Amino acid sequence: MKILKPKAIIFDWNGTLVYNDDNNAIKLLPNSFKLIKKLYEMNIFVSIVSNTYCTFLNRTIKRYQLDKYLLNVIGTRGEVECKKPDKEVINHALVGTDITDINLDTVWMVGNSMQDIETAYNANIRPIIFGEELLKEILEENGFQKNKKAIFIKSHSDFLKKLEEIDHENT
Repeated sequence: MKILKPKAIIFDWNGTLVYNDDNNAIKLLPNSFKLIKKLYEMNIFVSIVSNTYCTFLNRTIKRYQLDKYLLNVIGTRGEVECKKPDKEVINHALVGTDITDINLDTVWMVGNSMQDIETAYNANIRPIIFGEELLKEILEENGFQKNKKAIFIKSHSDFLKKLEEIDHENT
């Protein structure tokens, strides 16, 4: 199965790009910044969709200087009238792009929860399942991997390698 380079990648926030440390401070996961910057350099639109407050997201994004690499940041509490797993959040995340054919090849959703995966399935985009081995087992038991062409990644370093392979294959 040849995988095409996507036009856009939409990330969940908590547990996918950031985590809460022992003091409940928000920290970037290893290689999050490097990954977002690399996607930007590859001319892939990057957005974030989270079922949290947009003002909170934007403050943290600016603190880590990710804002210049992101197309849209969608916090579904108070900003839009839908939330994950509603497929409409994907449309909000793609505002400002020229993407009209939303499918498995053009848009990917990176997440670490069933809600993120359901969002991808509902929008007919490719789910990229981040880091959760138990989630992988549950999905495989239910036949999701075979039917929905999910990609499983263990870390952002793995994702960077996969993207570089895809970029090389598509040139």
